[in-house]
Amino acid sequence: MTTIYSDDSLTLHTDLYQINMMQTYWELG
Repeated sequence: MTTIYSDDSLTLHTDLYQINMMQTYWELG
């Protein structure tokens, strides 16, 4: 259960990072 939670947390952070990079990319555009 803890492993799954950690996995989800890591995935969430990765998704937020990707979105952040995309947003920066579009702003620099």
